[in-house]
Amino acid sequence: MRVVMTNLLDSARYPACQFGDLYHQRWRIEEAYKRLKHRLNLEHVSGLSQRAVVQDLAAKVLCDNLQPVTTDASAWRA
Repeated sequence: MRVVMTNLLDSARYPACQFGDLYHQRWRIEEAYKRLKHRLNLEHVSGLSQRAVVQDLAAKVLCDNLQPVTTDASAWRA
């Protein structure tokens, strides 16, 4: 049995049977967000302005995208 919470209360428009499929469709997105949030420590930024937060986020996402490329040994084989 699964328990799913939602604020979509219109059962005719949002049948409960559809939520399981939606959950599975979003699973990869949620896991990617969790990985970014925890591994890249997104709760901590170097400044207090909106610009600092945007710059920190962009730098962290860039580093996260570069990491697999730089650590993949097969990419360096000639």
